Amino acid sequence: MITWNANSEADVYEYVVYRDGVKLPISPRGGTFYVDVGINGTHNYSVSALTLTGVEGAQSVSVSTNTAKNGWW
Repeated sequence: MITWNANSEADVYEYVVYRDGVKLPISPRGGTFYVDVGINGTHNYSVSALTLTGVEGAQSVSVSTNTAKNGWW
């Protein structure tokens, strides 16, 4: 599971999660965590915030982690 701190801006609608630089088709609206299942190996993750008007902020610094197909190590 990856976690991040909530953005303090009032107009944040949701967060965008990237794996290895590719936007994931998920929408953790208001949530500050993501569990990636069904994949193996080492992957890099980053997060950005999306405003109510659709403006996406800068991606966070990428973090690297190992995953296991049936969950996290």
